[in-house]
Amino acid sequence: MSARESALADRLLIWDLQWFAEEKTEAPTPRRRQEARKEGQVARSADLTASLVLLAAVVALRAFGPAWMDEWRDFFAQFVAADPDRFSTGDGLVAWVTGHVVGAFANLVLFLALLAGVGLLTGFVQVGGLAAFKAVAPQWKRVSPGEGLKRLFSLRSVVEGVKLVLKLTVLGAIGYNLALQVFQQAGRLGGLDPWGLVQWMGPQLWNVALEASLALLGLAVLDAWYQRFSLERQLRMTKQEVKEEFKRTEGNPAIKRKIRERQRALAQRRMMQEVPKASVVVTNPTHYAVALRYEPGAMDRPVVVAKGADVWALRIRETARAHGVPVVENPPLARRLHAMVDIGEAIPEVLFQAVAEVLAYVYRLRGWQLEGGRNSQ
Repeated sequence: MSARESALADRLLIWDLQWFAEEKTEAPTPRRRQEARKEGQVARSADLTASLVLLAAVVALRAFGPAWMDEWRDFFAQFVAADPDRFSTGDGLVAWVTGHVVGAFANLVLFLALLAGVGLLTGFVQVGGLAAFKAVAPQWKRVSPGEGLKRLFSLRSVVEGVKLVLKLTVLGAIGYNLALQVFQQAGRLGGLDPWGLVQWMGPQLWNVALEASLALLGLAVLDAWYQRFSLERQLRMTKQEVKEEFKRTEGNPAIKRKIRERQRALAQRRMMQEVPKASVVVTNPTHYAVALRYEPGAMDRPVVVAKGADVWALRIRETARAHGVPVVENPPLARRLHAMVDIGEAIPEVLFQAVAEVLAYVYRLRGWQLEGGRNSQ
C-alpha cells in the first residue's frame, strides 16, 4: 500500500470512528457548571442589557427631559446675558459656575448614573457576582485563523445573523411607520412654523423611541433564552464524562469500597476487644449473639458492647467462653437485642425485664449478690 493510500485509509478510519463517538446527552454536573463559570462561560445576553438601558434612557428623557431642557435653556440664556465683568475675577467665575453650571451638569451626571446602574443591575441579575479572570486573559485560540473560520460558520454566527435581520426589520418597520405619518401630515405640517413643527415631532419621536426600545427588549428576551439554551447545550457531557466527574468528586468507587471494608474490619476488631469485658452473651443459640455489659452502681442500664450474626456470632461465643464470660441461650431476647439496639447503646426500657432476668441468673450462677456486687462466699 502506498503512502497516499495509507493516509487516505487513516482518514477514513478516523471518520468511521466518529460514528461511534459518544454523544453528549447528559446534563452538566454542578462541578462542570462551576468550572465553566470560573472560565466566564455564563448565560449572559448583551442585547438584554442594551435594550433595558435604552428603555431606561427613553423613559427618563420622557419624564425629566422637559425640566432638564428648561434648565439648559436658562443656563445658556444667563450665560449670554451675563455681565462679562463677572468672569473677570476668580471669585465671580466660581460663584457663577456654582450657581448655574453645577446644577445644569448635575442632571447629566444623574442621567448617566441611571443608565450605568440599569446596565450593572441587569448584568448582576443575569450572572450574579462573577469575577472571571480567565475570560479576559489572552488566549491564542481567539486569534487563530482556524478558530476564526469555525466561529464564522458556526451555529452562533447563524443566530447572530438572524438577530441582526430581525432588528433591522423591526427598526425599519417603525421608521417606515413614522415616515408614513409625516407623509400623510405633509399638507398640515407645511403650514407650521419651526416651533410648531418641533412640538409635533417631539411626541412622534418619543413614541418611535418607545416602540423601538420595547421591540428590541422583546427580541432581547428571546436572546436571553437562547443564551441559556446554548450554554446548557455547550456544557452537556457524555456518560463517560459524568462517570469520570463522579470519580473525581466522590472518589473512586473501588477505593471507597476498600476504605469501607477497612473501617468495618477495624470496627469489628474493636468490637471483639470488648467481648472479654462483657457481663453476659445472649445467643440464639447459633444465628445471633449479643454481648451485654453491666456494672451495678456505675451504669444506669446494660449496654450492648458487641453483636453479630452467623460467623460473627460464633466468634463472639468462642471469645466469650475463652475469657470466662457466661453464654446464655435466649433466642427471643437475642433476636430483639440484635434488631433493636446498636453497639454502644443502652437497652430500651421494653427489654429491661428480660435482660434483668438474664443478669440475675448470671449473678446467681457466679454466687454474686445483685445488690452491691459483693462475693457472697
